Amino acid sequence: MFSPSRYILSPGTRLPRPFRLTPLLMLMTLLAVLLGACGTPTASTGATPTAAATKRPAYVYVAIGDSVTFGTCATNPATDSWPEVLSHKMPSGTQVINLGIPGWTAHDALQSELPEAVDAQPDLATVWLGVNDLKNGDVSLDSYRHDLDTILADLSAQTHAHIAVANIPDLTLLPRFFGANQKALTAEVQSWNAAIAQEVTAHNLILLDVYDHTTEILGHPEYLCSDGLHPTTLGYQQIAALFYQVLHGDGLF
Repeated sequence: MFSPSRYILSPGTRLPRPFRLTPLLMLMTLLAVLLGACGTPTASTGATPTAAATKRPAYVYVAIGDSVTFGTCATNPATDSWPEVLSHKMPSGTQVINLGIPGWTAHDALQSELPEAVDAQPDLATVWLGVNDLKNGDVSLDSYRHDLDTILADLSAQTHAHIAVANIPDLTLLPRFFGANQKALTAEVQSWNAAIAQEVTAHNLILLDVYDHTTEILGHPEYLCSDGLHPTTLGYQQIAALFYQVLHGDGLF
């Protein structure tokens, strides 16, 4: 089930004060219960009142991912992350459920983000995972691929969502990785992206090819955060524009 704590509070939002039941309120509550019990039924129809059904949003979009999906380095992740920007192109009334958590791997997402994504029964789900798995150095490609496959299989089997999967950008173009062996890093990223492409094909999903567009979406200084890894607000806008182009081309919206 959804955890309300997963939603992002806007800066300045006040949390409600804890409710305290005073003696006066206790007395009023008791009187209300007694009067309700003694009141005369108004049963001309005999119908029992029922709670109004919750209306489903016109369109539900779920984003599974890590810090880039969360919106790290954006001016305001709650409004400037690429899933939020992308949602502006979706049908009016779209509900965005951004499950991205900074630092998380595919296994973390499998354990905690996937159940919430399935529970939401989205119309569209995006999955963008892999950079943390790869750069941390303690996750094998086989382990990553197994976790990604499980995520995609469960989303496909347990929801009716259109599913799009983003691959890993060209990390050799990001300042954070300038000190790495560029030839070895290129080979590693390409092997991981080949695994992602195979999973997308196996499950008949949509590939969001970030790798081939890394220069386009992150190749300008103003698009990249000072940490040399995450996009800025402008960078997230470029990512949303690329993803929209692909999804729109597939006839989603």
